[in-house]
Amino acid sequence: MSEFSYDEVPYPSYTFPQTSPDRLATLATLFGMKPAPPRQCRVLEVGCGDGANLLSHAFMYRDSEFVGIDLSNVHVSGANTAKAELALSNVRFEQIDIMAFDVEKFGTFDYVIAHGVFSWVPAAVRDKLLRIYSTGLTPQGVGYISYNAYPGCHLRQIVWDMLRFHTKDELDPLAKVEKGRSLLDFICASMPPDSIYKEMMKHEAEGVAGRSIENILHDDLSSENQPFYLYEFEELAREKGLVYIADADPMGLGDGNLTRNISSSIDSLSGDPAIRRQYLDFIEFTRFRSSLVCREDASPASGPQVDAVSRLYIVSQVSPVSSEPDVIGEKSEAFRGPKGGSFESNHPLTKAVMLTLERAWPKPVSFDDLLEGSCKTLGNTVEDVEPFDVLRMQTFLLELYKYGFTKMHVHELEFAAALSERPEASSFARWQALRGGKAVMTMAGLNIELEFDVVRELLLLLDGTRRIDELTEVLASQLTAPLSEREAMLEHLPEMINQNLTKMAEWGLLVG
Repeated sequence: MSEFSYDEVPYPSYTFPQTSPDRLATLATLFGMKPAPPRQCRVLEVGCGDGANLLSHAFMYRDSEFVGIDLSNVHVSGANTAKAELALSNVRFEQIDIMAFDVEKFGTFDYVIAHGVFSWVPAAVRDKLLRIYSTGLTPQGVGYISYNAYPGCHLRQIVWDMLRFHTKDELDPLAKVEKGRSLLDFICASMPPDSIYKEMMKHEAEGVAGRSIENILHDDLSSENQPFYLYEFEELAREKGLVYIADADPMGLGDGNLTRNISSSIDSLSGDPAIRRQYLDFIEFTRFRSSLVCREDASPASGPQVDAVSRLYIVSQVSPVSSEPDVIGEKSEAFRGPKGGSFESNHPLTKAVMLTLERAWPKPVSFDDLLEGSCKTLGNTVEDVEPFDVLRMQTFLLELYKYGFTKMHVHELEFAAALSERPEASSFARWQALRGGKAVMTMAGLNIELEFDVVRELLLLLDGTRRIDELTEVLASQLTAPLSEREAMLEHLPEMINQNLTKMAEWGLLVG
């Protein structure tokens, strides 16, 4: 662990959408499990820090119960203060050592989260943590464990060793970090310009420079920082009666940018899905994992099941490349995602699905409604569709999920997709913005960066009491720009407000 305690140097406040009960339940459902519904579940977070992450979930799921434990009294005190500010009664925080955690006292949980703990504690604590999962998870419960991973962390360890060596005698936290950063700058500048090693070091140094002091102290400079190969993590989990399901990032379910030839070559190395995943890590130089586990008797499938798609809600910000796509015929049509990626399909039902999702954006659509709406687009009914066509549609949706073109959920998302007369933003997001957070959590399960101060001020004003013209008036009065720039800013202010309100609605920041 770090030589600086979390009471001395508290860890920064973050929210992690990948730990949401909805995300965990969605992945478990795809792997054939029957997880507890996020709106009626029990969630434990081990190493909850100042509570920001757990509070974001408790805010979303008011009828579920949340428990957070942390060794730091400063963290737990801050978490309880935040709980009071948000007026949440479905979450509690306790200051307790992991080694002292008693499952009989706390009961079992449908979801257990430990983000940023496993690699940064001694072996005995890791062993205890896994026992909490094996005895504390319900029969269909899902556990989330993040950790530093090999092979990518072999390179990071070079930097960690340098930083620890150079700063071992420095006692002041701020000076320790600055001293470490200066060393990395010196080393990069001293290397030959054509050195491959220099390019690697430069990449690592940029990563260190872009992170907070607290993050560097407790991660890079920690005396406990043990990465694992995926197969090593799976073996540790198996010893405790746990099995690896998948990682929390849906992109990890596919083969990324690998060609079919490479994918086939990996398949020929082993038929075991677990071993296949390890070979993928070798190729992709994986350095961090957010792994999901469950009890062995939960019997998850070895891969995502196509038929499970029918039990989920789907959302996608896709649009056809053509202004008049041929949906009914078998002509191949291209569709574009929001980040520039594209794909094609000549399957009429699948093309109709894409158009139905485009119309529904930003709201998720249940599979049944998606199928019915797509059939209407084709001019027929659900009864007219052949089972093979439905299977093809499901398979394609699952592939799109693996490549980030769609998102899936186990329930509807409750946010306003259109602007009201007096727009109101999520009170949790406004609370985050008031605290000065760089990002806010949306009700669509996204972390959104607040890049400009004026956007932060707009968000804080969205308490449901002001019309758009009143928002414009208040923001105009707050402008502090020089007189030479003020007139132009005032002219563009209404357009800026409307654009950002529209984005906030799409992101799931606004309530009805």
